[in-house]
Amino acid sequence: RPAAFLFLFGVDIGISFIPLYMEDLYQPMFGLSRDMAMGIPISVRVLFTGISIFWGGSWGDKRGWHEPFLTGLFLTGAGFIYAWLAPDALNFILSQAALGLGYGLSLIAAQLFIIAHTDHSNRATGLAQFWAGIYAGSICGGAAGAMLAERIGYRQVFLIGAIVLFLVIPYTFIFMRAGIRK
Repeated sequence: RPAAFLFLFGVDIGISFIPLYMEDLYQPMFGLSRDMAMGIPISVRVLFTGISIFWGGSWGDKRGWHEPFLTGLFLTGAGFIYAWLAPDALNFILSQAALGLGYGLSLIAAQLFIIAHTDHSNRATGLAQFWAGIYAGSICGGAAGAMLAERIGYRQVFLIGAIVLFLVIPYTFIFMRAGIRK
């Protein structure tokens, strides 16, 4: 549950202000109105999350949960760094694609971890604990990100999200090491 909490805290730290940040970055592109463009980053993130869930599930079934999980953490963190550095709207949208790819990989891999380390007697409890961490991290990340954005600005919150996500990698090696096997 702590890994799930930290993961979603980092992922959702910017979710509350993405359309507002996109509005600041907006320049006419592809003939889209400002209002339409404001929704593109989240839509792209969700699209790439959905695609990578299929990829991550197949990968995890063949090689174990840890490879897609760690790769997903790295991609998600890299997406946040890219969002932090994005000079314009198009680059910001691309950052959300990278972020979505990583998010989907790590999300499905974390569920594969639960499946691999539980049996029929405790699987429901394991999944309930996992989803409790996911929802708590999402709620806290969104709220904390909004408060931080008000104080330090949108861009810096993406850097904080990347730091949180990159910290989950050593957490995985330290506290989940026994579960890493092919």
